[in-house]
Amino acid sequence: GQLRAAVVTDGTLGPATALQGRFEIGQNLGTRVGPNLFHSFRSFNLGRNESATFTGDADLARVISRVTGGKTSHIDGLLRSKVGRADFYFINPAGIVFGPDAQIDVPASLYLSTATELRFGDGGVFSATHPDAGSLSVQAPVSFGFLQDRRGEIRFDGDGDWDEAGNWQGTSVELSPGSSLDLVAQDVAIAQTRLASPQGVVTVATAQQGEVPLHEHSPEAPQGSVTISQAYLDSSGAPAGKISLATDQLVVRDSWVYADGYGDVNSVDGGVDVRAHDVQLDHARLTANALQGSGQAGNITLQVEGTTRLVNGAQLSTATGPDANAAAGDIVIDSGELSVDSQNSGLPTAIFSDTYNAGAAGDITIRADQVELANNGLIASSAYVGSSGDGGSIDIHTDKMLIDNSRLNTADPNNQGAPGGVIAATYGAGKAGDIAVHTGTLKIQGQVQAYTGIFTNALENTSGQTGHIAIQADDWVRLWNYGWIRSENYATLDHPEQIQPQSIAIRSPLLYLNEGAAISTIAAGNTAAGDIDLDIGEVLGLNLSTISTRSVGADGGNIRVSAPVTLLSDGFIQANSDGLGGQGGRVDVQTQALIPSQSILLLNQHVSFNPGILLQQNNAANVIQSAAPQGLSGTVSISTPQLDISGSISHLSARRFDARQLFADYCRVGLGSSLQQFGAGALPRRAGEALVPAVDE
Repeated sequence: GQLRAAVVTDGTLGPATALQGRFEIGQNLGTRVGPNLFHSFRSFNLGRNESATFTGDADLARVISRVTGGKTSHIDGLLRSKVGRADFYFINPAGIVFGPDAQIDVPASLYLSTATELRFGDGGVFSATHPDAGSLSVQAPVSFGFLQDRRGEIRFDGDGDWDEAGNWQGTSVELSPGSSLDLVAQDVAIAQTRLASPQGVVTVATAQQGEVPLHEHSPEAPQGSVTISQAYLDSSGAPAGKISLATDQLVVRDSWVYADGYGDVNSVDGGVDVRAHDVQLDHARLTANALQGSGQAGNITLQVEGTTRLVNGAQLSTATGPDANAAAGDIVIDSGELSVDSQNSGLPTAIFSDTYNAGAAGDITIRADQVELANNGLIASSAYVGSSGDGGSIDIHTDKMLIDNSRLNTADPNNQGAPGGVIAATYGAGKAGDIAVHTGTLKIQGQVQAYTGIFTNALENTSGQTGHIAIQADDWVRLWNYGWIRSENYATLDHPEQIQPQSIAIRSPLLYLNEGAAISTIAAGNTAAGDIDLDIGEVLGLNLSTISTRSVGADGGNIRVSAPVTLLSDGFIQANSDGLGGQGGRVDVQTQALIPSQSILLLNQHVSFNPGILLQQNNAANVIQSAAPQGLSGTVSISTPQLDISGSISHLSARRFDARQLFADYCRVGLGSSLQQFGAGALPRRAGEALVPAVDE
């Protein structure tokens, strides 16, 4: 109607008048002070097919408007400024709503807010609630001031969407390159709208009281909410710009937030920066990729006091693309809790930094009270096929970490073969990155058809250089039901001796492996397998599980175990080589008590680990082995003052033990194998002697 489609000045800075239709708002309707042109409106609404065009002197730096009447501004027409290269400011404490046909055409930066006042560097204040107070300044605005506990919102109710070719169609606002787009209100909702400032800064922030500096977050986590739904925020360019989101509750659903880089200029301050109390990303992408040229893109940074959730195909990504030669940006997350859960959607739900070219992938750093990766939730850094850059490192600091694929729907083809957990991999000429986890507790829980755990991989036709896995737990580590910690190297190289096999190192008071769980290094090409180093403060327990190193075409890796108590309940510890001329690795077990269940302990017997066999109780055994059937077997060293073969601990069944099986010379599996004896009370010198602990003289 006519009332809603009215623009009415309030007479405080120029003549009072009403405008509608297609009209100009000339400089004579406001007041110029130095480089600033001030306007004041009682109401400001634009209906469909209406337009308001601001005009003024070409040398003006800023056009600054306020709405004082206490009514929300509804804009569904064209809002335009033809004032030189002037920035455009518009504040209305009652709220600003843009409809599906809204258009914004300004020559420079755009600042929209529901603040009660605009503050200047010289102390000047331009108030929308007390228009007769304050003063007009010649300086640039420095912050938005929120003095009242109001619920004014900025809302974009668009009708845009991506077409089949991936192009945006519908409601769109795009500023000139290098401009700033600020939306600051008590609440902000952006739906089906594209907001773009190429090479510029897009800031969406909320506050109820206090001050919000322009271009920056408020000093403390602000109140309010930001909801981005089926929308597209973009500051990409050459160089990449920046997107800042600062609010209490952030929800990004079915949307893209891009700060990608093109060209040869580094992005100094670009990337995606999020500060909130809680964040939910639902089928949303936040990216800061280097897509073309040698210019480096920015980083992704999340500072979240409460919970960060990525669900249903949500992704955080920094990458260097096939047409770029720059390094990818880093990802840094500080959060109370972090959850990455595909929710059985079959969509990759991940935090990743990758390289597809000569630039290195970025590093991923996560600091959180709790980290949960569920249903193929993933944290990964990879060097892909055709790349020569190295993968990035992954560093996780948390009190509690859970990797859980126990509820994954493995019948869904989209979930089959897809990994869940933490992965550092190379599919190219570069190296895989390292993985470091420092946690209070770590639990990895999978299932037979799920690829679940912490992995470093080097595939065929790659550099063959896996990363190092280091895990330090203050309380315990538990691997359950095919939960794995694994290093896999499938590369076949011309000079495999130049590769330094990387190890798996775990430090924890307690380490339990159960039901098909495994800690392993595998070299399936012609490189040597990596080592495994376990420093366990109290108890190491294996039930239907394995700790193993294995090389198909070279030497097996070494295994060192240090644990006061080692429990083997159908457990395998193996350092084998299947290659012609390969040497088995060294197995060194330092323990105060080695306790095998089932009254069976096979030392260096030629037994291959097969979970399908191991899980059949009738065929089960406990095996400590270093074998090379086609080469030189390694050594098994057991240093223990007590070897308990009764199998009766914790009410385990104890069958009669046949000492002839234990003390037969099973070490002669390959050339040069040996079983070394350390410590009083370990293996007796003759099979007929009793196994007794040492007694101090």
